[in-house]
Amino acid sequence: FGHEHFWTSGTDLAEEGKFFWMSTGRPITFTNWNAGEPNNFEYENGEQENCLELWNRDGKGLKWNDSPCSFETYFVCEVQP
Repeated sequence: FGHEHFWTSGTDLAEEGKFFWMSTGRPITFTNWNAGEPNNFEYENGEQENCLELWNRDGKGLKWNDSPCSFETYFVCEVQP
């Protein structure tokens, strides 16, 4: 995955297609999805894409993508002043 993928704590595990922040439980109201995302792709092992990541696809800037929650990647943190 390298430095192209960053986990954000967004997920739709509770209800498919409705993303919320795991850190606060609040629904996600702003979106910046890559074209065709979220697509909830299902892998051969049955795993689905339920976690929100920032993806610097082809170096074109960070857009949103749904990804399996088990994928290991970097993460971003929010700091409350």
